[in-house]
Amino acid sequence: MYMTILFGLFLLLIILRVPIAVALAISTIIVFLLTGDFDLSTVPQTMFTALDSTTLIAIPGFVFAGTIMARGGIAKYLISAMKAWVGHVSGGLSVVTVLACAFFCRY
Repeated sequence: MYMTILFGLFLLLIILRVPIAVALAISTIIVFLLTGDFDLSTVPQTMFTALDSTTLIAIPGFVFAGTIMARGGIAKYLISAMKAWVGHVSGGLSVVTVLACAFFCRY
């Protein structure tokens, strides 16, 4: 029952051209309020608790490091070095990609 209301509200808000993040938030809050035992003041606390994760903190760091490697030319040299090392084997491009990613994550 509540799942149908949730998806119905979400689709209605999407059809009304509401941004996806806002549509998700509004439809979820409305369904939580319909269930009865929900306090609206717990929404921000739950959101910040969900975002307080060391795994999520690593994502911007990897994006930043990848941008530095791409703009500085390090990635080009890393791919060239890996291609010279294992590019001659069958499926060399996939092996080069995996080794370059492993080297990037290790150092």
